[in-house]
Amino acid sequence: MFFALIIADLPLIIICTVPVVLALRLTRRLGDEYAWVNRKMIHLSVLPAVFAYGFILAEPYLFSLVSFLFAFWQYWKRVRGEISLWYQLEENIGEVYYCLAFGVMSLVFWRYRLFAMALMLYLAVGDALTGIVRFFYLRRFSSRVFRRKHIVGSFAMFLTCFLVNFCLFGVSSLVNSIILATIATSAEYQSLIDDNIAIPLLCSIYYYFVWMQLFP
Repeated sequence: MFFALIIADLPLIIICTVPVVLALRLTRRLGDEYAWVNRKMIHLSVLPAVFAYGFILAEPYLFSLVSFLFAFWQYWKRVRGEISLWYQLEENIGEVYYCLAFGVMSLVFWRYRLFAMALMLYLAVGDALTGIVRFFYLRRFSSRVFRRKHIVGSFAMFLTCFLVNFCLFGVSSLVNSIILATIATSAEYQSLIDDNIAIPLLCSIYYYFVWMQLFP
């Protein structure tokens, strides 16, 4: 029965992998100058997989396996000195952490899939829109800095995360939705820990030790 469920998930996993592969190829046309934007566009390409995970998949294992395989592939390219400069940055291995985070979240939060979806959407949509908005805002008003944290990007992050929470958790969880969005935005803004780790980690601490205890 277990293996039958995994095999049943395989066609959908393959379908959901296609947009990611296409994004990796298509963003190459924008070139190295838009590496930061390309990274965020690739983030967005996982949306079909996120919704499949939340509403369709019978088990989390194939989703997690593919995430870990992508993480290994991204890291192995760096080890071999063959990074793809149109979306990989020499000083930032965030794409590896991004894939690892999806793999871990999909397993750990399988029993709480709506929360897992929220975390994934924070990274896939919130962080992506934050980076894109910030990139073009700073390109317009300060052409020498494309990757600096900025309040404009943080506002996009907060708004996106709040809308994600509102759609998934509803009006009854409005206060918790605001708090989670604030935590995610703060985690994205800080620079001590990669945001692909900090966002799910800090939000999970709040969810487990506050939300689930006070509002089980």
